[in-house]
Amino acid sequence: MTKKSPIFLNFDFKTGEGNTNNLSFSNPESIITTNELSRINDCLEEIDIAVDKGYYAAGYISYEAIYAFSKEKKTSLKNRMPLIWFGLFKNPSKNYAPDTHEPFEIGKWEISVSKSQYKQDFDKIMAAIHKEEVKEINYTAPFYTHFKGNSFAYYQQLKAAQNSRYSAFLSIYGFDILSVSPELFLEIDQNEIHIRPMKGTAHRGLTYEQDVQQKKWLENSSKNKYENSLTIAAMMQELESITVPHSTSTYDSFSIEKYPTLYQMTSAAKGEINPSIPTMEVIKALFPCISIAGVPKEKGIHLISQIENTPREVYCGTIGYITPDKNAVFNVPIRTVWIDQVQKRAHYNAGGAVTQYSHANEEYEEILTKAKVITWKQPDFQLLETMALYEGEFFLLEKHIKRLKKSATYFDFPFPLQEIKHKLQKIRESHPKDNLRVRMTVSKGGNSEIETVPLPKNNNETQKVALAKSPIQKENIFYYHKTTNRALYENFKKPFENYFDVLLWNEDNEITECTLGNIIIEMEGKLYTPPVSSGLLAGTFRDFLLKKGEIIERKIFKNELQTATQCWLINSVRKWVKIEVKTA
Repeated sequence: MTKKSPIFLNFDFKTGEGNTNNLSFSNPESIITTNELSRINDCLEEIDIAVDKGYYAAGYISYEAIYAFSKEKKTSLKNRMPLIWFGLFKNPSKNYAPDTHEPFEIGKWEISVSKSQYKQDFDKIMAAIHKEEVKEINYTAPFYTHFKGNSFAYYQQLKAAQNSRYSAFLSIYGFDILSVSPELFLEIDQNEIHIRPMKGTAHRGLTYEQDVQQKKWLENSSKNKYENSLTIAAMMQELESITVPHSTSTYDSFSIEKYPTLYQMTSAAKGEINPSIPTMEVIKALFPCISIAGVPKEKGIHLISQIENTPREVYCGTIGYITPDKNAVFNVPIRTVWIDQVQKRAHYNAGGAVTQYSHANEEYEEILTKAKVITWKQPDFQLLETMALYEGEFFLLEKHIKRLKKSATYFDFPFPLQEIKHKLQKIRESHPKDNLRVRMTVSKGGNSEIETVPLPKNNNETQKVALAKSPIQKENIFYYHKTTNRALYENFKKPFENYFDVLLWNEDNEITECTLGNIIIEMEGKLYTPPVSSGLLAGTFRDFLLKKGEIIERKIFKNELQTATQCWLINSVRKWVKIEVKTA
């Protein structure tokens, strides 16, 4: 053991009951660590001895530590980080927390494996599968960028973006680990062990309707179910080697978990640990999680070592802690960034399972989907609806409530329907003869607020609308949901302060919407509006007119604006506003 300080470890892990157990550690009594494969088993024994003496043990094991346990031997490794690192602590820390106000600077992430190289490696894996050497391989690709500044602030950004169940931050002598993993490796509670491997992925839809379709697709995907069943079956065999006979069972098979950028499929198993087996021996028996190696595991590890040219480091290893009463929680460090503070370089890996049902293009896209978390920044926002009250009656109220409820489901906001109805009823009763603009918001915590102002009069004059100078990014989910996150609209309006509004368009030169409402264009005697797929909010008044057959959906391109005979901006408050679009 060597004594060093300071260091800081923070764990935001959810327990089996679903409650987040936040634990922090700093200033360890001692550190158990090594860069040598020959020392790893000794380190594991030292950790068990320390826990028996009443210490908390918290840290990580790198993926490459497997070469100390498996038949696949390595004489030399290229790892920059320690293969194993655990701090020993008398108690969790209550006073210390890093500053999150200092900024950080991060470059553009670059994948180091080209699509053509991926295809070559994919073909090697498929050849091994066809020879029946393996059934499944988890192939991963590294990403790199430069990093400077406050890594804990970046961790907080990643955690907010992913909303993961097993997040952890470790700062240890020049290396910072930022893990926002959704995957449990193992949880031990009073000698009962639970595992929940994750295998099966689908990206989230942009709209509520697309999102429901994506979830159903994953639920019914034979490819993803096959991957998942292979993983849980193999882990059950491992579990039986360290548990009391006949105590193991599976549960929650093929469950779907929702995260901000994707859906994941999981299955779970549990068993009673053989009391003669130390905690680190339990971890060693299951390490690494099969979901990030292959089936069979030994052959998977061998093939990975032949194909992947850079060490995974902490990625796909495990991060966690053990308490003095031998309860433990460890994650599988996927969705994990590690930062070399000396080189000012950030590292990330993403991967996916390759089976007989896999296709190279789909698997490569899955890697890119899983990498979205490192660039996605979740803004603070509330759900928003704006509607009109005409002499005691709300216009299109049910459509507004329905849209609000769909977005609440999409973003996992509690939806206080009865509270909202009660507040709206009071407004209706208090203003039986008034015309009001009603603004309603719902917070992430499910609190609703409603404000009213007099309804503006429509003067029937044609309003000037400018064409945006640059396109929207139609993959941004906030174009499809009405929220208080208005920055994406306001940035387009800044150059046109003297205009009534701005007309937006996407990367394919398709017209989308105005910042204040949807657009209607008359061409050849027919009224057209762009489809939601172009990148826009499905307005309630727009939906009302579509249902009545008064307008027709179709893609409208920028160059078609010149052939339009008339244009209108529409929403449920102003209804029809005649506009003139200035294209130059």
